Amino acid sequence: MCNVAAVAVGFWFFLEQHRRDACHFADDAGQHIYVDQDRDWAFAHVLKKSDDPYGSRLDYFLRYTKSSLGSVREISPANGVVRLQFHFPWKFEYKALLRSRAESTGGPMALRFVLLSSGDRWEIEHFSWDYLPISNEASGP
Repeated sequence: MCNVAAVAVGFWFFLEQHRRDACHFADDAGQHIYVDQDRDWAFAHVLKKSDDPYGSRLDYFLRYTKSSLGSVREISPANGVVRLQFHFPWKFEYKALLRSRAESTGGPMALRFVLLSSGDRWEIEHFSWDYLPISNEASGP
């Protein structure tokens, strides 16, 4: 019984380290993509897919985001979960589902990242943003 508990605790620490790494990468991604609007960084870190070989959808998304949001500031640290996935034959992959919050000239927004890692580095599988409702706290009575 103690062996099983020790393995479970060790596995939790292992996944927690990957979660921290994924959150750190998502924080960097938020800075580069939304604040700096660094197109080259985004293209270098997005998972390459065969359905968009030239990155036209990503390029459109980045242009739309820039025109819709204006300047972005104050991105909160990312938080979320990491899941370990097994793919046959004997390939393990980590999938991180992360969220953070940001302020832009267009209003508050939620940032979402889906990251994948096969062990050597994190890559962005999907990222998106959505406006959040404006709270009444700042507007007063």
